[in-house]
Amino acid sequence: MVCMRICFVNQHSERSGGDISLFHLVKGLLPLVEEIHIILPHAGPFTDWYMSHGVKVHYAPQPSLAIDARAAWKWASQFPASLWGVARVIRQIRPDIVHTNSTKNLYGPLAARMLGLPHVLHVRNTFKKPRMFYQAMGFVSFFCSDVVITASESVRELFPASLGSTGRVRTVYNGVDLDRFHPGVSGDGFRQELGISDNDLLVGIISHMNSNKGQHIAMDGFANIAASHPRVRLIFVGAPAPEYEERLIAMAEEKGIGGQVIMCGERSDIPEVMAAMDVILFPSLYEAFPRVVIEALAMGKPLVASAVGGVPEAVAHGNTGLLFPPGDVDALSLCLQVLLVDERKRCEMGKQARQAAEKCFSAEQCTNDVLRLYGKVLNQ
Repeated sequence: MVCMRICFVNQHSERSGGDISLFHLVKGLLPLVEEIHIILPHAGPFTDWYMSHGVKVHYAPQPSLAIDARAAWKWASQFPASLWGVARVIRQIRPDIVHTNSTKNLYGPLAARMLGLPHVLHVRNTFKKPRMFYQAMGFVSFFCSDVVITASESVRELFPASLGSTGRVRTVYNGVDLDRFHPGVSGDGFRQELGISDNDLLVGIISHMNSNKGQHIAMDGFANIAASHPRVRLIFVGAPAPEYEERLIAMAEEKGIGGQVIMCGERSDIPEVMAAMDVILFPSLYEAFPRVVIEALAMGKPLVASAVGGVPEAVAHGNTGLLFPPGDVDALSLCLQVLLVDERKRCEMGKQARQAAEKCFSAEQCTNDVLRLYGKVLNQ
C-alpha cells in the first residue's frame, strides 16, 4: 500500500460514463493507497458503495455552468461561494493529490491552486458546441494542473504542444471490469423477458437517449435493411428522454418497422443485456472514449460504431468491429448488413474483441497507470 491520500472532486453524482469510470478507478485504488476522499454535490447511485467500502464522502455544491445568459449570470453569482466551499473541504482533508473528474469542473483545479496542492485533471469529455466556450474552461483547468490524463489520444490532441502540454498530458484508457463483462454471461433471461426467440437476431444500442448519441441515425440506417431481415430486432437501452423517444417511436412507425423496434428504458443489468445481443451498434456523433464500446469488447461482441473521438482507438475496423463515418446512414446500413448475414464473421470478431479488451482495457491496467502518474506528480 502506498502512503498517499487522494481527494477526488466530481461535479456530478449520477450513472453517466464519467461517473462509472471514476467509480472503477476509486474501486481499483482502494487497496493500493492509504486514504481516498471524494467531494460530490449530493448523494448519488455510487454513494452507498463508497461509504460502505471506506471511501470518505464529502458534499459541497458545485453548480454547472450553463450557456443560457440568465443561468450563466446565476452561476457566476454563486461561483465564489461554491469555490470556497470546495476549497474548505479540501483544506480539511489535507490530501497529497487533488484529482478532478472533467474539464467542465473548475472548482477542483482552482481550489487546488489556491491551496498550493498538486492537481491531476482527468479529461473524459470532448469539447462540445459551443466549442470555444468549453475549450476555454478546459484550458483554465489545464493551466491549474500538474498532470492531465486524457481518456483517449483524440482527446489528448485537444491540448496542443503550443500550450506546453508535452510531458504533462498522458492518455490512460478507461478500464472495464473483465470479470463482470465477459462472454460467459448469459443473455437468456433478457431475451425471455422480451419474448424473443433464439432464432431472432438482436442489434442493441446502449446509451442515454440523446440526439448527440445518434439513435435517430441508427433508426434510419436500420430501416434501410429491416425489410430484408424480418427476424432482426433493434433494441434501445438507456435512460429515456420522453420527447426524443417519442420522435424515435414515430420514426419507426412512419418507416413501417415499429414491430422490429423495442424500447427498453434504463437497465442496471448491462452485461446480461449485452450478452443477449448479436451486434452492438454505437452511432454517436460526439464522444471522447465511450464506456459501452470497451464493455462490448469485453463481452466478446462485434461492434458497428461511428468513427468518432476515441472509438477508432478501441475498435479495429474489420477485426473487432466495423466503423462508419459519423452520421452516414448508408454506411451504417452497409456495416449492419455485412455482420447480420455472416454468423462466422460475428463470432470471429467477438473473439478478437475479447482479446483486445484483455490486452488494452482492463480496470487493473487503468488503475496502475493512474497510480504511476500520481507518483510522478509527487516526485516532481
